[in-house]
Amino acid sequence: MSTNDGVVETVGLWTLQKVGEVLGGVHKRTVQRMIHRGELPPVVKVGRRPCLPIADVLAYIERLKGGRRS
Repeated sequence: MSTNDGVVETVGLWTLQKVGEVLGGVHKRTVQRMIHRGELPPVVKVGRRPCLPIADVLAYIERLKGGRRS
């Protein structure tokens, strides 16, 4: 997810399991439900494995942060 200099890599794909880990340890099935509800974008298939673009997942997290009130 990040390089040695602390910069987050935004190019590439994450599996649904990895997305769940990044989102705080949610189950892969929960990630699938989020995709179905439209909270996350549609998957990109690599072979038979569903993946999500890293940039889209990070954008989703930023939207969540923007909705918080401190």
